[in-house]
Amino acid sequence: MKRFKSSVDELVKELEDENQDLHFIRCIRPNTDLQQGKVQIQIVKDQLYSCGIVDVIRITGNGYPIR
Repeated sequence: MKRFKSSVDELVKELEDENQDLHFIRCIRPNTDLQQGKVQIQIVKDQLYSCGIVDVIRITGNGYPIR
C-alpha cells in the first residue's frame, strides 16, 4: 500500500509542476492478483465503464465540453 501511495503522490506532484488543471485522478487496477506486468483486459474494461471514463471519451470525441 505504501508503494501505491508514493506512486500517486509522485503523479500528483508531477501534474502540479506542469500547472495542469487537475480535478481528479482515476486509478485502474490492471488485475485482481496484484501482480506487476499482468493485465486482465475485462477487469480494466469493467472499471473504465463503471467510472464513466468511456462516456467522457465518447462525449469529448463528439466535440461536446464535459464541464
